[in-house]
Amino acid sequence: MSQKKNQPTIANSQISFVRFLWQMENRIYLLGGVVIGILYYLICKNLFPFPNLWPDSFTYVQVARDHQQVSYRPVEYSSFIEFFKDFSKSDWALAMAQFALNILANLFLFFSFVYFFEIKKYLKFLAYALLLLNPLYVLYSNSILSDSFFNAATVIWFTLFLWIIYRPNFMLILLQWVFLLFAFKLRYQGVILPVVLGFALFFIKWEWWKKALTILLSIASIYYIVDKTTDTNDEVAGTKTFSAFSGWQMANNAVHILQHQKIDNDVIDDDESVQVLKFIQNYYDTAKNPLKTDNVSPTFLWNKNSPLKKYLMFYITANQRENYFKTWQELGPIYNQFGKSVIIHNPVAYIKYFVANNAKQYFIPTTEAIETYCQNMDTISPVVKNYYEFPSNKINKSHNSIYTSFIHSQAFFFTLINVLILLVSVLFLIFKRYNTQSKLFNRILLLFWGLFSTNFIFIVLLAPTVFRYHIFILTLAIPFLIYLAQVLFTKEKNTKS
Repeated sequence: MSQKKNQPTIANSQISFVRFLWQMENRIYLLGGVVIGILYYLICKNLFPFPNLWPDSFTYVQVARDHQQVSYRPVEYSSFIEFFKDFSKSDWALAMAQFALNILANLFLFFSFVYFFEIKKYLKFLAYALLLLNPLYVLYSNSILSDSFFNAATVIWFTLFLWIIYRPNFMLILLQWVFLLFAFKLRYQGVILPVVLGFALFFIKWEWWKKALTILLSIASIYYIVDKTTDTNDEVAGTKTFSAFSGWQMANNAVHILQHQKIDNDVIDDDESVQVLKFIQNYYDTAKNPLKTDNVSPTFLWNKNSPLKKYLMFYITANQRENYFKTWQELGPIYNQFGKSVIIHNPVAYIKYFVANNAKQYFIPTTEAIETYCQNMDTISPVVKNYYEFPSNKINKSHNSIYTSFIHSQAFFFTLINVLILLVSVLFLIFKRYNTQSKLFNRILLLFWGLFSTNFIFIVLLAPTVFRYHIFILTLAIPFLIYLAQVLFTKEKNTKS
């Protein structure tokens, strides 16, 4: 089949994607992925019958049980907990859905990549093994945390752009919009996706008004979610804020400065921010064993001995508040203003104590919530046991070493993949191998680096980095790394259109 002028050359342009999937080799990969997924899931639930639990998990389940409209975190994931509870009294349906979406996302990524770009058989199998045989996806899917759904949704969302850039149409644009909103409602880290979408639109051959409509639809939808959530917080908790958590997060970041140095109160105009600042600085001046951390972490958000938690208790008493959660929400905007004031007036200290350390941790992240199975606890929380009607709350810890060894190896693997993808991308530019590649590959590679960079900047500047926040980056990097290595270290036929 002849190629239209300026249309990217693809490896299988002569057949449809459906026919491509049904070729013998690909059929084996496809059916193998389904069978392997089922076996992995059954083995995982046999070894680890309880879902992996972290303090966040208890909150998610409690919100689902009580049908709460607002919580410390986005409530969308709790809605999924409720939904899958209708299919299974235990957590099996939820864990199965999480793992299934990850398998589907990785299969979609794998087959899309090998459809568009010619990959040698042994490298194709390597990509398949890393995406489908890797136990990471079943282990972290067996958790009551929003990460599994978020990462799978983001992988699908990004992979759709391979098809949109190649041949844009309304249905594909609509589908990416659905997954964009799905990811954003699960975790507000998804706010980076419209930024990447705007970047992607430069590569899409479409009329300008269609591009404008696409980005406006996404922005308007997110604005609607933000506005509706703000109104719900105001109605239920009495504070007109979109995310009180983000305010606490900003304050947590600021305390990373204050644990090391005092700052001048006079540079801050807001009275409530000054009050918080004085309280925290007094805490570090007078406490016998003030809470400090050498690494960037969220410890000041949750540790009961942190100055932010102590100010919360002071605020409750001083203002005669009775409801803990409503007061926590009320402090969100106050802490947000306080945190921004401290950071804006002390940018060098913020870079030194938060950003620089967080950047290091990005490439060597802590495994945090998924580091150990159920935090090495002997029993699970009553809220989870009762909600899922488990016959016992006793945790079998005999297989914990298997879980821990796999997860720790994945954290190392993430570091390795990041180093290698950076290295091969630089070599790809130095040796101008982009001249041998189709426009489609060069554009999707730029888009990957747009997503990588946006995620890196967002996390490093604003949130303590942990491994589970970046599994979608790890997943997407695998096929790019393998293909770039093939381009660099084998003599490739010129495929530029």
